[in-house]
Amino acid sequence: MNWNYIETNWDELKVKVKLYWEKISDQQLDAVAGKRDRLCRVIQRVYDLSPQQAEEQLTEWQESQVLIDGHFYTANPAIYKSFKQL
Repeated sequence: MNWNYIETNWDELKVKVKLYWEKISDQQLDAVAGKRDRLCRVIQRVYDLSPQQAEEQLTEWQESQVLIDGHFYTANPAIYKSFKQL
């Protein structure tokens, strides 16, 4: 999914971010304000990851988000990867 969709719909998608990265606080998510670089840095700090590891996790999460009929869903990443190869 394009990050512009995520940023534009941050209030809805930050709930999905919280489900994926449970240690990130609501205050941190509010401060991220939909900005990808900010979220990547938060993931890196909270989970003690390298910048590359945080980027990889964020990219995987971003690619698993699906917009259907105006609603956001999280696809099974394994299924998404198999579709991506087609």
